Amino acid sequence: MTGAPIRVLFLFERPESWINVHGLWALMRDDPRFDPHVWLVPAAGLEPGAQRGQTDRCLSVARERGVSVVQWRDGDPTLSAGMFDVAVFNTPYDAHRPAELYFDCVARKVPHTVYIPYGIVTGGGSKNLWLQYAQPAQRRAELVVARSQMEKRAYRRHCPGGDRRVAVLGLPRMDQMHGIQHFAVDPALRDRIGGRLAILWNSHYGFPLRHADSSNYSTFDRMAIGLFGYAARTPGVALIWRPHPHLFLELVGSGVFAEAELAAFRGEIADLGVILDERPDHRHGFAASHALLTDAGSFLIEYLVTGNPVLYLRNPDGEVLNEEAEALLMHYDVAESDSEAMAFIDDLLLRGDLRRDERLGARPVFLPLFDGRASERVADRIAQLCAGARRDGVDASSFPLVGRLDSALRQLQDQKRRRLTTSGGLRHKVQGARRWMVNQIKQDPSLLRAASAVLGRLGRRRTSPG
Repeated sequence: MTGAPIRVLFLFERPESWINVHGLWALMRDDPRFDPHVWLVPAAGLEPGAQRGQTDRCLSVARERGVSVVQWRDGDPTLSAGMFDVAVFNTPYDAHRPAELYFDCVARKVPHTVYIPYGIVTGGGSKNLWLQYAQPAQRRAELVVARSQMEKRAYRRHCPGGDRRVAVLGLPRMDQMHGIQHFAVDPALRDRIGGRLAILWNSHYGFPLRHADSSNYSTFDRMAIGLFGYAARTPGVALIWRPHPHLFLELVGSGVFAEAELAAFRGEIADLGVILDERPDHRHGFAASHALLTDAGSFLIEYLVTGNPVLYLRNPDGEVLNEEAEALLMHYDVAESDSEAMAFIDDLLLRGDLRRDERLGARPVFLPLFDGRASERVADRIAQLCAGARRDGVDASSFPLVGRLDSALRQLQDQKRRRLTTSGGLRHKVQGARRWMVNQIKQDPSLLRAASAVLGRLGRRRTSPG
């Protein structure tokens, strides 16, 4: 390798999301082509206590995975032009970051931007499509990493920036799921299960009334009490409840519990025989369980790695799934009530899994490139992006003002491309038609004389008094 290593900035925002980029970071750490750095970004919009709690969980994940992080606090460290060559975004939501680290602010100072999705999109609905495909990072990142051709087509349909920058490389997240059957499950979870049939239950956070019109994917309000009771009276089943990380925030925000009551609630859940799994790494629940009950979310597709049965919990009053997730349901079971969910578990106890071969046959369709090498492909693509820039451009670390100019010009190019792909595209076509018409008139003397006469009359009319 020639030249300085590529300096890559990873923005680390959520404890449960580090798994999405850990494999890429680890590869870059050991690859002389790269010099990776991780900034731990505080969550904007959370209460101070919740923000500190999330930061502490992120630090715990970093220690566990051997990741050296720098904590970003109110602009310290300052992101300046020439500091990094690449910025990797794992969440697209500017509102969840401090304003100094909004996508456009970072893109003005870092030549190359990469968006790696924080999950697998399964929900439809206009709001969710806007959240998943139309945020600044999704619209304007130089490289958007996709899991499949189906996901790339979704960008083509729903992203204002189209799919030109979307590369189907597989998700580094899925590398972490490769060989899940050999994953070392937390012994404490193994002990709690104790050899029983283990059912992983994943519930979405959108059950309060404020989500009813736009993010109503949750069946928690329909299923929770029935499943809690089932766990209490069915000792042969170990129910592992893995709520969405925002669910407990919603319980407090909607007034069901005070924050000080959550610890006691967790205690009651345990007394009912429910195993609450709030580990940042969801692989423990995947590897330890024999089946999944899930609302719409990443797990609906991702759990295919296990080959185990899946029951989709459909909210009959809620948002629809996207086309890919809806197609996957033909290989799953579906329930709309707690009684149907309990019947599914009882049937597994009685008859076992009868559809495993069918699900394994569907895996290559919905999890293509599941080979443990997505991080390699993403790293190689990033190296290609930077190689082109370094070959044709200037070293921004040695010439920071030229580096700033480079970033500004790249952003200008992107803005012009976006104008052509959105409403500006129509304007561009209208202007082109106008130019064609003017040229036609200029080539025909009679038309040119007529046009000149009309323009002359219009000019005299504008300048006449009154």
